Amino acid sequence: PNSTDTSNTYGTPVKPRKTFPTNVPAGSVVEVHGGPYSPGSSWFNVQGNGTAEKPVFYRAVGNVKIFDRSIRVMGSYLIFDGFEVYGDKAAIGVYGAGNHHIGIRNNYTHDKQPTTGGSSIAVGSGKDVVVYKNHVYNNGSPDCPGHPRCGLENDVHGVHSGLGSARVWIVDNHIHENGGDSVQINGGINEPYPEYIYIGRNVMYHEGENA
Repeated sequence: PNSTDTSNTYGTPVKPRKTFPTNVPAGSVVEVHGGPYSPGSSWFNVQGNGTAEKPVFYRAVGNVKIFDRSIRVMGSYLIFDGFEVYGDKAAIGVYGAGNHHIGIRNNYTHDKQPTTGGSSIAVGSGKDVVVYKNHVYNNGSPDCPGHPRCGLENDVHGVHSGLGSARVWIVDNHIHENGGDSVQINGGINEPYPEYIYIGRNVMYHEGENA
């Protein structure tokens, strides 16, 4: 009840913000408490420009749920850690050629709306991105076509690395029950091709298409 964004750039424990601050400076640790949050529209930007010595953290404290919202992680040396993102529009994405050295870790992403495309965690043209120890499941349905949940091919992937991405590590994730692949690289088969993609130590099963 004490939360406000007015004259409250970063928030304090006794007077927190209502929304994520964006474009925070190097070395910032943004703690997010409470929820579930249901902001009500599509993409929301999480942005920070850290350095190797002073990265930026957006960190969930406790079980922080973000419902029906897609998160776009932008900047450099930024870690997005420990959130549960779920519902019809649920996704975490790294998009844009200028984004680099980003970690997507320890998140739960599930129950994205049945569609004919998309992914639960997406790396667009970002570079030096680590997708680590996330639980990605039940996005779309692995039982299409003909399943009453969607009625057509339900090509929602767990993790996707798209054109222009480079040095992407997809490791130690638990990925299952999705409509498409556990991991798909460059689904559009377009240039510039992704390069240096490392996939290892993931547990992947029961997908609509492939691991």
